[in-house]
Amino acid sequence: MKYKLFAGVLCGVFLINVAVDAGVERIDITERTHYLDGQSFGETGPYEKLSGRVYYTVDPAGTLNQTIVDLEGAPRNKAGLVEYSADILVLVPADRTKVNGTLIYEVNNRGGSPLLRFEQPSYKLLGRGYTIVLSGWIGELLPKTERLRLHAPVA
Repeated sequence: MKYKLFAGVLCGVFLINVAVDAGVERIDITERTHYLDGQSFGETGPYEKLSGRVYYTVDPAGTLNQTIVDLEGAPRNKAGLVEYSADILVLVPADRTKVNGTLIYEVNNRGGSPLLRFEQPSYKLLGRGYTIVLSGWIGELLPKTERLRLHAPVA
């Protein structure tokens, strides 16, 4: 099941591509749930948790991409680009009128969220209407519930 996300999430996802010449092809949201069973956070209220996958392409001929190990040996699509994907998690106020307009992209630790693990700092952010986005960036992690991973092609 696919859902369109608002432009702010796309901006956050682009942040993981600043060191390479790559692009986001699409974002598929496969699950929508109440975050923490619908717990309310201050005046913002409850949050929605969106989970899915973001799909990228990278140009092996791009100048910035020459430092990516073994990229030249990865399979390419019809356009000559290498495709890869990453798990994505978005926390956004369930009542979209409570979104404060600021997106926080958290660089996760081994597929998990240090920010969300420590309750008080994250609760303060959620109570103020921030949108939080995390995505996988490590390809060698073993699958585990709630672990965000990068899904890279085999070169």
